[in-house]
Amino acid sequence: MSLSASRWPRRSLADGELMPEQYEGRRLSHPMDAEMRIVRSQIGSAEHPRWRQVTGQVERTIPARLRAVSLAVVDMESSYYVKRLSAENTPHSTPARTKHARLLKDIGFARALVVGKDFVDDYYLDRIHLTVTGGHKLAAELAPIIRGMAVELGYLK
Repeated sequence: MSLSASRWPRRSLADGELMPEQYEGRRLSHPMDAEMRIVRSQIGSAEHPRWRQVTGQVERTIPARLRAVSLAVVDMESSYYVKRLSAENTPHSTPARTKHARLLKDIGFARALVVGKDFVDDYYLDRIHLTVTGGHKLAAELAPIIRGMAVELGYLK
């Protein structure tokens, strides 16, 4: 793309991404071992050095003023994968996400919460990407929170 093309309206540029409903045929197509390694790695404690790196990167890239009026959303992995965790790891999945949300709150987000605790397998295309139905469920869960924040922050009456 030339420099001049980058200034064109978005609607005039080609979009090579598939629409959400087109992903259905690729559902759960990633190698299980690789996906499970990622799921297990997400369970690490809030004290793990990786999280200090993540929060440090967030602090460097998202200005404090913007964090102060933003909602940070920590999503759960698909229950399809969480159900396949060993018995010793399964109980730690939700508390780990809660710790991650707390870390984001600690670095200045107006709100930080965990979503998807009750999402079912059919709400996911893969480990983290939602189906259209899952997207509707997420929107329904977040809309009242976003509206409430908009009122608190003076954007809505």
